Amino acid sequence: MVLTTVIAMAPQLRGMLRRQLGRDLAICVTLSWIAGAAFWFGIAAPRRKVYEDFYRNYDAKAVAASMKASFERE
Repeated sequence: MVLTTVIAMAPQLRGMLRRQLGRDLAICVTLSWIAGAAFWFGIAAPRRKVYEDFYRNYDAKAVAASMKASFERE
């Protein structure tokens, strides 16, 4: 039977905060980009397309005339 001894190394505390903050910052920036892209392609771009399609065929003068006519009937 062979006995091996495990020597516990001392924790490396020097520079640990800087490494952890750098890792956390990288994760934060990556997740922010993913969330921004998801919002843009999932909500903002389709909403913009709906508005463009609506106002492409929108006739403001006809709407104003119909509102004026309905107001005058009352």
